[in-house]
Amino acid sequence: MPTERHIAFFLPDLGSGGAERVLLSLSRYLVNEGHKVDLVLGRAEGALIKQVPPGVRVFNLSAKWRIPSIVGLALNSFFGLVGYIRRERPRTLMSSLSRANILATIASRAAGGGTRVVLREASTFHNVGRFTLFLMKHVYPQADIIVSVSNGIARDLNTLKTLPGERIRVIYNPVDIKKINNLAMHHIEHPWFEIDAPPVILGIGRLSPEKDFALLIRAFARLRRARNARLLILGEGDERGSLEALIEELSIGDFVEMPGFVRNPYRYIRNAALVAVSSRWEGMINVIIEAIAIGTPVVSTDCHSGPSEILDNGRIGRLVRVGDEDALCAAMISMLDSPDDAKILRSRAEVFSSTRILPEYRDVLVET
Repeated sequence: MPTERHIAFFLPDLGSGGAERVLLSLSRYLVNEGHKVDLVLGRAEGALIKQVPPGVRVFNLSAKWRIPSIVGLALNSFFGLVGYIRRERPRTLMSSLSRANILATIASRAAGGGTRVVLREASTFHNVGRFTLFLMKHVYPQADIIVSVSNGIARDLNTLKTLPGERIRVIYNPVDIKKINNLAMHHIEHPWFEIDAPPVILGIGRLSPEKDFALLIRAFARLRRARNARLLILGEGDERGSLEALIEELSIGDFVEMPGFVRNPYRYIRNAALVAVSSRWEGMINVIIEAIAIGTPVVSTDCHSGPSEILDNGRIGRLVRVGDEDALCAAMISMLDSPDDAKILRSRAEVFSSTRILPEYRDVLVET
């Protein structure tokens, strides 16, 4: 095992997003390996705050205002983060999310150096504003390493021009395959999952524009003309009202449910006929990895970036053009009629297993 290192992670808070889950998994892994781990939070709150692993020290910067921007994060956390780095002197500071990455890099330099800065980039440039992109172009080159969660994002980073390519490392999101399969075995009390019930198509994610659940709903309405099926969408977000209106407009309310956020989506994945992804763009879609790890077939838009990499360029699953309602409908029907073999799906998922991915992160974080 590498020599003990002092590693710090910085996040605005511990909301329920993928970045927060990955850094918590990394914290747990590194503590178990004997490293000293700190979690530095703009606000010590969020849905995952109770999941901080034993042995991880939490530093609360006590941000006063909830301003969801790089300027707001800087006003809230910059001086507190600089002070933490000067006092504690971690060997490596890792952050995730573009605005946190910018702040962590500047704060580390302002603290006087001596701390390696590793940034984890999980967003495509479709989801980055012009001001943030400008800052990324000028600040990211000051980091020691940029970890990209997909090759697609790595290509985006290379377009910044100012960032040396050798500093970009592609490391996928780690998935605890054993854990999610155990959770997948939990029972579901829902009439749609009874024996001999029609197949259920499952969508999972934030109800937001990039997920394009409206496309999935329209494609499902077409599918209903040829197949007796149900559509279940798990997640919450600002587009709930418009999606509910679309369901009513298409007269499919008896066949579509949107129960909101659920803590254990894996039991739904295991019992679904397929998982459908309709996104316009993504960074890396964890739900696809989780679905194939459980053995459930996937149909996805071939958006930038992630689905093609996970589904081995379409060798498993079905990939369709972004925004193509007819193609998505046809692919879902095809998958219902001829589903992928679960063993092949699970084998592919091993590429993203935490037992393989977490050591890759560890090696980057403990480099001298």
